Amino acid sequence: MDSGNAQGASVEIDQVSFAYAGGKTLIEGLSLRMAPGEVAVVTGPSGSGKTTLTRLVNGLLPHFFPGSMTGQVRVNDQNLATLPTWD
Repeated sequence: MDSGNAQGASVEIDQVSFAYAGGKTLIEGLSLRMAPGEVAVVTGPSGSGKTTLTRLVNGLLPHFFPGSMTGQVRVNDQNLATLPTWD
């Protein structure tokens, strides 16, 4: 993906589903693409998965919150599941 002169990071979510350990599936089959510089607003009722989506994009899931995840989340073409985690 060519970012041209845009500032920021590209985000790609490809068919992601996530359920916290022992809980219900909060995100199911989500796909999203955002180019550098694009802005999105995530709204919804309590418990609808807004925080879960944020944790997916910032790489906290599934490394720091136990659960089951399928699909891929990439930031600047880097698959977050393959990046090292830091304490």
